[in-house]
Amino acid sequence: MRYILFVAVFAIPLTGFSQKVKKPKRERPAPQWDTLYFKNEFSVDVSPVINFLTGDFGNVRQSFGATYRRFFDKNDALRIGTRHGYHNYATSYDRLRNADAGFVYMGDSILPMKPGDTVFTRSFQQTRYYTPDIRFGYEHRFGKRRVKCMLGVDALIGVERIRTIENEQHFTFQTYTDSLGTSYFIVSDPYPQFPYNENIVTNLKVGLSPFVGAQIHLTKRFSLNACFLLDLFWTIPVSGKPKYSGFNISTDAFIADIGFTVHF
Repeated sequence: MRYILFVAVFAIPLTGFSQKVKKPKRERPAPQWDTLYFKNEFSVDVSPVINFLTGDFGNVRQSFGATYRRFFDKNDALRIGTRHGYHNYATSYDRLRNADAGFVYMGDSILPMKPGDTVFTRSFQQTRYYTPDIRFGYEHRFGKRRVKCMLGVDALIGVERIRTIENEQHFTFQTYTDSLGTSYFIVSDPYPQFPYNENIVTNLKVGLSPFVGAQIHLTKRFSLNACFLLDLFWTIPVSGKPKYSGFNISTDAFIADIGFTVHF
């Protein structure tokens, strides 16, 4: 009897104590699209490919680039990259001149014309703009699921190269009358088109580029991001004329950076 009472006295408190002890919770692993899982990212801008497929490749100002990011905590990263912008555009204007003097000027050449001929001159100007740069800065992300928002700023340094080519082409009017007495004007091109002036201007640019955008994870290794970029920079003339220095604001498109990203 004493043995039974002894066991009952000590067993009941131990049973209650064991019920109050909770098992430790197992920590949930970080999602595979979390920056705690992969700390490195490399993005390539695919917007030129999209513009080519939609037929806008030659009609808009183009830019492309690549960016590497290294996350030092869950939401913050340092980044370094490069961007290249380019744009070709052409303008033309026409004018009529009377060649009573017997010649017209065409750049550095003198072209003989019959006195009294009306000369039709068409001038072309083609401009090619190219600007590569290097960027480095900071990026912050917020959001808990596969879709996250991003914002940050890059410091940039690069060059601008603007090449302008001017051409002239001359035409003369001739009158032709058929057998019915109807008169026609025939425009002839006795001289081929050739460039008469070429100018190359090179500028240095230094500034900042704030950006804001979003990222969506496709798989644990791949994602897409889209950013709005605004380049704020100061240009410094290096070579060529006219020389211009001053503050500029530039954006290639509303969504300038559409990046395909690899996480590793």
